[in-house]
Amino acid sequence: MDKPQAVIIGVGDGLSAALARELAADHALTLAARTADKMQAVAGETGAHRSAGWHR
Repeated sequence: MDKPQAVIIGVGDGLSAALARELAADHALTLAARTADKMQAVAGETGAHRSAGWHR
């Protein structure tokens, strides 16, 4: 059975990162953030399937 999806917007190194770590065990994560390096670090740590950065 597939894992439920969770989308976390604004991933940095605070509350949203903690939420991603908590949900990673039983959810397939999608992360989005303005700062790609912080988001990529959390994605690597949590095994997020997809991630996207926003750049101006």
